Amino acid sequence: MTQRHSIWHRVVIGLCFLSIIGTGWMACRKAQQKAEQYGKRALRGLSDAERLAIENDLRVITDAIERYYGEQDSIPVGDINALMSALVPAYLSRPIRSTQGYTIYYESDGRHYVIGIPGPDGVRGTADDITMEGP
Repeated sequence: MTQRHSIWHRVVIGLCFLSIIGTGWMACRKAQQKAEQYGKRALRGLSDAERLAIENDLRVITDAIERYYGEQDSIPVGDINALMSALVPAYLSRPIRSTQGYTIYYESDGRHYVIGIPGPDGVRGTADDITMEGP
């Protein structure tokens, strides 16, 4: 009886081990696919039309921030979600959280703001970013 329990115990441990390895492999594969996607974007870069559309969307948001600042004498603090909560519907007709397939980021301490996209390489703070800043 003890030996039988030991065999089943080993089988269960083996199955758990395989499950962990399988899950890790799947996560690794997803990360690899994401990296390949960003790599293709980085190699391709932005077309002039994409860059113009991104800059226009960011300009629409910065214009709304300026109108908010003119009326409220402050700049919305927080991330893009906090910004959209402050601007919609009084200053923007709809939330704009992404443009041309890129997620927009926003940071503000209440005195200064930065809004932009991380660019084709997907990394913030690199040369391919498109950003706008305020006061």
